[in-house]
Amino acid sequence: MKKLWERVFIILAIFIAGFAFLRPQAKAVTTAAPIVVLSSDQSVSNDYVAAGNSITLSGTVSSGDAYVAGGTVLIDGTVDGDLLVAGGNITITGTVNGNVRAAGGNIVLSGRVGKNFSVAAGNVTVGKDATIGGNLVSFFGNLEDNGQVSGNMTLTGGHVSLGGTTQGNIDAKVAQLSFAKGRSLQEI
Repeated sequence: MKKLWERVFIILAIFIAGFAFLRPQAKAVTTAAPIVVLSSDQSVSNDYVAAGNSITLSGTVSSGDAYVAGGTVLIDGTVDGDLLVAGGNITITGTVNGNVRAAGGNIVLSGRVGKNFSVAAGNVTVGKDATIGGNLVSFFGNLEDNGQVSGNMTLTGGHVSLGGTTQGNIDAKVAQLSFAKGRSLQEI
C-alpha cells in the first residue's frame, strides 16, 4: 500500500507541475473566481485556464488545452486539445479530443476521450456511454468501468468492478476485482 501512495504522490506532483508548462507562445485565457462558466455559446481559441469553487466548461476550447481546478468541475463542452483537471468532484460528459489527466476525490466520465484517460482519485466511474480512444491508467480507491476502452487498462487500487469492454490488455493490481452481472474475463 505504501508503494501505491508513493505512485499517487508522484503522479500528483507531475500533474501539478504540468500547469507550469503552458505553451508560452499561446495567449491563454485565464479566469479565477468563485464560480467560473464558459457557456455553450462561448469559444476559446487558445489554452483555457480556470480556477474556482465551481467550474463549468460547456463551450469549446479549440486550438488549445484546458487547465481546470475547482471544488466542483463539470466538463460538458468540447476540448480539442488535452484536459488537465483537479477537483473534489469532477464530471466529464462532453468531448475531449486529446488526453485527459485528472486528479480528484470523485471522478465520473460519461463522455468521450479521444486519446488516453489517466486518473488518480478516491472514486472513479466510467459510465456506460463513455468511450476512451486510448489507454485507461488509474490509481484509485474504487473504480467502476462500464464504458468502452480502445487501448489497454492499467489499474492500481482498492476495488474494481469491470462491466465495459476493453480491446487491449488489462493489468490490475487491486485488492478486489469483480465483474458486472453476466460478465467474465473472457468477455471483457
